[in-house]
Amino acid sequence: MYILATHFADYWLKYNGREAKYPKFMLRFQSLPQDNIHSVFIQLNEDQSQTIRGWSGYIHGIRTEQDHLHFTPVLSKELESSELDIFQGFKSGWYSKDGDISAEDYTDYSTELTPLFFKTLLGTTIPTEFEDAVYLLVRLLGIHKTYKFPPMDQAGRADGFFKFAHLAVIYDCTLRNDFETFKEQQIENFCNLMLEGVIQADENTTERVARHYKQVWIITRRQSRTLKTIGDFGHVLVKEVAVQDLIRLYFLRIHESIHEDELEARLRMIGQSELD
Repeated sequence: MYILATHFADYWLKYNGREAKYPKFMLRFQSLPQDNIHSVFIQLNEDQSQTIRGWSGYIHGIRTEQDHLHFTPVLSKELESSELDIFQGFKSGWYSKDGDISAEDYTDYSTELTPLFFKTLLGTTIPTEFEDAVYLLVRLLGIHKTYKFPPMDQAGRADGFFKFAHLAVIYDCTLRNDFETFKEQQIENFCNLMLEGVIQADENTTERVARHYKQVWIITRRQSRTLKTIGDFGHVLVKEVAVQDLIRLYFLRIHESIHEDELEARLRMIGQSELD
């Protein structure tokens, strides 16, 4: 699938069914694009900070002329506002999405700023490698109170815990798609730990969370979403959190000035609406 983004106002509506063009430097992958590939066309606001509209469709008639790629976009259907969430964070450019979304899909960035372990994070099929990479990513977000639970006697235990400002999170990593059934009892146990109000972070450290927003994250490579709420007073919110969204936060922190309270709010609201 191709993802084509622009901040030029009404560009896709203007060129729907007509020949458009992109400078070659806006191509965000190595090979030349091909005709009749399913594509998503997204409209960014002027400063490229937000995706405001999007359409599904395809492209055809691709040809190269000097420093430009010429092509004809065909828009089939406008995307619902809820469908735009996974396309937030893109900059103007032409991207290729093959399988799992990669870090390149989210923003333009210098390779000097891309940690090598991101390839492991987005591509490994080994659970322990994924867990180690997630821990490093959480640390890179500037969350210093991050604890990785030891792997010995790991069955039924979470992979880690972190506390940031007013947010406390027990997280567990998985590459499985059937985790909701597989981890049902574990998730219940994680929530009960949170509701007790004290987490044994490591051998010498306990963290109090009674007055914090309490969440349990199951970290995957799929899509962030709210799963359920457990408890009444001081409840725990259970969510699936995509590493792609955490990667996007990493690059956002590099390119923009984000204060602690805003970073906390962004972490707290991953995969949920304000009504959750």
